[in-house]
Amino acid sequence: MFTNYQPAVSVIIPVYNALPYLTEALESVKNQSLTNIEIVCLNDGSTDGSLEVLNKYAEMDQRFVVIDKPNEGYGMTMNRGIEVARGRYVAILEPDDYVDTRMYEVLLGVADALNVDIVRSQATLFYGDKDFRKFSAPSPIGGEPGARLSLKNDSIPTGPLFQTWTALYKRELIGSLRPAYHTTPGAMFQDSGFWFKAYASAESYAYVNQPFYYYRRDNASSSTSVLKQSSKKARGIIDEFRLTFSDLLRIEPEVPRAVANIYWLQFCQACYSAMWLAEDNDSRRDLLRLAKTVISESLNSKLSFRTAATPARVLCNMIVLAPRAFISLSRIISTLRNSKERMKVGNAKRN
Repeated sequence: MFTNYQPAVSVIIPVYNALPYLTEALESVKNQSLTNIEIVCLNDGSTDGSLEVLNKYAEMDQRFVVIDKPNEGYGMTMNRGIEVARGRYVAILEPDDYVDTRMYEVLLGVADALNVDIVRSQATLFYGDKDFRKFSAPSPIGGEPGARLSLKNDSIPTGPLFQTWTALYKRELIGSLRPAYHTTPGAMFQDSGFWFKAYASAESYAYVNQPFYYYRRDNASSSTSVLKQSSKKARGIIDEFRLTFSDLLRIEPEVPRAVANIYWLQFCQACYSAMWLAEDNDSRRDLLRLAKTVISESLNSKLSFRTAATPARVLCNMIVLAPRAFISLSRIISTLRNSKERMKVGNAKRN
């Protein structure tokens, strides 16, 4: 690594025991049409040989920077990556996913042309290995692709665009979040807090309506895969959104309406997940009490759930006024969601 080398984009790859998928991820970023990049690989105490693969790539290509450290969790790992990144823009690649080889060149071109803080692309979800890979088409989104959009006046496309890894972020923007990621040990959904803080702090964004990011849905260790029940993990989900709520209140005099809408919708979806993960009804009741606290604290703030869109308002009121009904609804939704995921993975393997 040359000390005077100034990359246009820093790609941060947090790695923990990702050996089965790691080479595909590294090859996709190594072969980018944009060559002026650095690839910051952070080994978070892997025990499966991932570090050896990272070191091999660093020996072959000077753009790879490998940081080996004890296991500290996702939040600490991502914060370290942001600290050492030197690119004008920062991208995130999960080690079990991969990207189109044109992704960073196209997004950087839009970012430079429009001078935006964030530029995003679409994503494609896939199931199965190389021999029987199945892809789901990206959802259509609203707005004007390729235009400079104001977070104060425009809506934010959701779906795959909600995820942190489909975008380039100005390094100065995410470096100012401090911390960019929460670091609660064992917590889940830590990228959600980053997403909300980045959008609430940004002045402008743009998006490209092309699916450049390929997101794996059949990795058993992924936080989005079917998980074993754990009340500790369930509480971690609610805690992450509670911390994010406090962060948003500190960031801006006025949180953009679009950000607030998505916050409350995602909060309710997180409560669904927490209800499913909880191991017993006592744990579910405790979690709902915590969720009620977040909702109650919002009432006299600029982030009140009452300013959100109708679906989120209805669900928040259900948590407060009809918690048993919310628990029952969450069970139904979680069961249907997990059955759908298993069916997609099974179909991919059969076909």
